[in-house]
Amino acid sequence: MYFFKIFTVQKNRYNSMLTCIVLTWATLSLLPVKLAAKTNTAAITVGTTTVSRMRIPETLQTLGTLTAIQMTELSFQNSGHLASKLFNSGAIVKTDDVIAQLDNTDLSSEQASTKAKLDEAQAKYDRYQLLKDSGVFSQQDYDVVDTALKVAKADYAGTLAKLSDLNLIAPFDGNLGNIDFSIGHYFSAGDIYTHLVQITPLKVEYSIAQKYKAKLKLGQIVEIKSQAIANQKFNGKVTFISPVIDQTTGRVSMEGQIDNPDHILTPGLFVKVKQIIGPGEISLVIPQSAILTDQNLTYVYTISKDNTAKKIPVELGDFIDNGMVVINKGLEMGDEVITDGVQKLESGTQVTRYQPKKNKK
Repeated sequence: MYFFKIFTVQKNRYNSMLTCIVLTWATLSLLPVKLAAKTNTAAITVGTTTVSRMRIPETLQTLGTLTAIQMTELSFQNSGHLASKLFNSGAIVKTDDVIAQLDNTDLSSEQASTKAKLDEAQAKYDRYQLLKDSGVFSQQDYDVVDTALKVAKADYAGTLAKLSDLNLIAPFDGNLGNIDFSIGHYFSAGDIYTHLVQITPLKVEYSIAQKYKAKLKLGQIVEIKSQAIANQKFNGKVTFISPVIDQTTGRVSMEGQIDNPDHILTPGLFVKVKQIIGPGEISLVIPQSAILTDQNLTYVYTISKDNTAKKIPVELGDFIDNGMVVINKGLEMGDEVITDGVQKLESGTQVTRYQPKKNKK
C-alpha cells in the first residue's frame, strides 16, 4: 500500500511537469505569430491634401464640326501647257506663293518686243522733254511723242499681266489638295488645277439650346476635343451667334474660331465643344486621385485625430480638366483627404503622412 502511494505521488509530479512543458512549448510557438501580427499593423505611408475652394466657370457642352474658314478652287487665268509644278499635293503654301506655271515661250518673245518699244518711246520722250522749251518742236510734235510713250507703257503692262496669268498664285495661307497633272498637260483658261484649304485658324460649327440664348456672347472662350486626337484640347473664341432660333430644333447656331498652329486639326472632324458662358460658383474641390468606388458607393479616406484612415461617402459634382473634382456633399473646407496610397487602406488603418524632403546644402 505504501509503495502504491509513493507511485501515485511520483506519477502526479510527472504529469505536472509534462503539463508545464506542453504549456511552455505552446507559448513559445505562438510568439512568432504575435510578432508577425504586430508587424502587420505597421502604419501605411500616404499622401494627403486638404479640401479647397475653386471657382468653377459655368459651361455648356455639345458636339460640333470643324470647317475651313476659306476654301477655294485654283485655276489658271490663261491657257497653255503646264511647264512647272512648284508644290506637291498636300503641301503648305503661303499667300502669294507661285504654285505652278504654264509655258511662257510665246509671251516671253512678246515681252521682249514690247519692252524694246517702251525703251525706244521713253528715250524719244526724254529728248523731246529736254528741248520742249527751246521752240525746236511744236506742241503737236510733243503730244505725239507723249501719246506714243503711254501706248508703249500700256502694251508692256498688258504683256506682263498675261505672263502673270500663266502663274498660279496662292491667295491665302493653306494646304493644297490633290494635284493629278503631269508636265505638258494643256489647260484652258478657267480649268481647275487643285484646291486650297485654310487650315489655321479653323471654324467650329455647333448649336446651343435656346434657353441659354441670353448668356451667349461674342468672344466667349470655346474649347474643343476630339477622340481622334487623344489628350489634347484646342482653344478659341465665339465669332458668330445666330440672330434667330431654328424653329425645328429650338437651338441657336454658333461658330467659333479655333487656333490650329501645328495643323493637327482638319476640316470635317467631329469634336466635343465646351463653351464658358459665365463665371460660375465657388465650389469645394479635391484631386480626382482621392476618389474610390465600391459598387454604388463613392467615397474617400480622411485622417482621424488618432492617425487612422476613415472612409467618408461623398457626392461628386463636375470633373475638372485640371485633375480636380467638385464635392457636392460629404466633406468640408479644410478636411484632410488621402490622395496617394488609398488602394491599401480600410477604415481604421494606421497611417503616416509623407515627410517632406529636405534640400541638401
